[in-house]
Amino acid sequence: MKKIIDGKRCDTSTAKEIGCKSYGQYGSFEYECRTLYRTKSGVYFIHGEGGAMSAFAVQKGANEWSGGEKIEIVSAEYAKKWAEENLSAEEYEAEFGETREFDTVAITVYLPADIVSKLDEIKAKTGMARTAIVEKLVRNGLKNQ
Repeated sequence: MKKIIDGKRCDTSTAKEIGCKSYGQYGSFEYECRTLYRTKSGVYFIHGEGGAMSAFAVQKGANEWSGGEKIEIVSAEYAKKWAEENLSAEEYEAEFGETREFDTVAITVYLPADIVSKLDEIKAKTGMARTAIVEKLVRNGLKNQ
């Protein structure tokens, strides 16, 4: 499938396939498959396809449905998170690099409600997790010290 989104060409035949996750049996009404791709210019997108009872179903008539497909551009952060949740460790590390074990430490931080609301706004806009947002803000703040 080929689609132009926001002036960016997303073509499943030329982009690099990072990995896929499927549900149900191929050919069934419930079947769904989502595949993460990266274009030569570094744009990530997810191609999804599925049967007549999937999230990708297309209405053809009053009571008639067919399988369909869709492409959606995603941020690099979202691509990493999606890959982490849906692909094997080998597939993830082949694209995003090897990760170390125990390279983070869990801490408890209490924040005012207005700051948490702002974090949630950023999360809604970017698709980033709160942890990633806080880490980015702290790293940027530390650079200025």
